[in-house]
Amino acid sequence: MDYSGVAHSPFLWACVVAVFLIVTLQSVVFIRAALKEAPTVGLTRSDVAVAVRTGAISALGPSLGIVVLAVGLLSLFGGPAVLMRIGLIGSAGFELIAADTGAGALGLELGGQGFDGKAFATVFTVMSLGGAMWMTSTLLLTPVAKRVDLAVRKRDGSLLQVVTLAAMAAAFGFITIQEPTKSPVHLSVLLAATATAVVMQLAAGRFQRAWLREWSLAVAMTVGLLTAGIAG
Repeated sequence: MDYSGVAHSPFLWACVVAVFLIVTLQSVVFIRAALKEAPTVGLTRSDVAVAVRTGAISALGPSLGIVVLAVGLLSLFGGPAVLMRIGLIGSAGFELIAADTGAGALGLELGGQGFDGKAFATVFTVMSLGGAMWMTSTLLLTPVAKRVDLAVRKRDGSLLQVVTLAAMAAAFGFITIQEPTKSPVHLSVLLAATATAVVMQLAAGRFQRAWLREWSLAVAMTVGLLTAGIAG
């Protein structure tokens, strides 16, 4: 089934435009609030302008990394889905996990044989529900988490960081550990991508280059794709 018509449907484009308008409105509200409250903390309008400009420039690195990932997924998900989930939300790692989970529930691989309209709808739904639950839980649980954080930090400030990192490692590890058993090509891709990511992370710390860390996922994916093309 060719799902390109659905993936590029006017309805999905309308949803994308609506979401972008909401984010733009939020940005305007935040900037106006910053300008209003700036004098209370000793900041001038010029200071706020510098802060906004600095933030915009600092966002270029991570944004370009997301662009690389988005371009690679356009043929699979279509423009609206990529813009709404990866291009706007920006958490490429989470979105890829959600997409892989959705495809795995149907016994398929992302972009593999049998990935049809049903698979696209399932994957997009999982990605959207994951993002919605993330935002909803943040809204409802942030006050609770703040109290827990304060209580834990009074006893051991590093405990919460360890638990968070362990949860993320478990999520990524659960998906990654299944790949080497599929074929030698999968193993080669995993080793090449992992080595690339590790080297870039180490280099970022060694040379104090934050952009290396921000680009590590995109570059690792690119190296993985090249490895797949060569080994396959």
